[in-house]
Amino acid sequence: MLAFRAEDIQFSLDDLGAGYSSLSYLKLLPLEQIKIDQSFVRDLLTNVDDATIAKTIINLTRDFGMNAIAEGAETEAQQRLLENLGCHTYQSYLYARPAYQNPVMIKVSTGSLNQHLATRILDVS
Repeated sequence: MLAFRAEDIQFSLDDLGAGYSSLSYLKLLPLEQIKIDQSFVRDLLTNVDDATIAKTIINLTRDFGMNAIAEGAETEAQQRLLENLGCHTYQSYLYARPAYQNPVMIKVSTGSLNQHLATRILDVS
C-alpha cells in the first residue's frame, strides 16, 4: 500500500462500523478517507443513535487527519446535517449514479504508474 501511495493512489476504509471494518485499520493502514456506512446515514435525521455514530466517525476521521465520506446521503437535509457535523463529501444518487472507474487502470494507461508495480497489481486477481 505504501508503494501505491508513492504513486499518488489513495485508500479509503469502506463502511466503518459495519461488516469487517475494524478500528485497528485506522492505525495500521495508510488511509486518506473513511466512508460512513449508509446504514448510519439513512436515518440520520430521525434516529439519535445514527446521528451520534455518524458524528463520532466524522470526529474520528478528523482526529486522524483523514476525510469522511457519507454513503447514501440522498437528501439535502441529510447533507446539511452532515456538513454541520464536518463531513463535506458524499456518495449519493442526489448528484449522480455510480460510475465504474478503475483508477489503477487509468494510471497504467497513462504511464504514470511504475510498470513493475502495475504488473504486481494486475497479477493479484
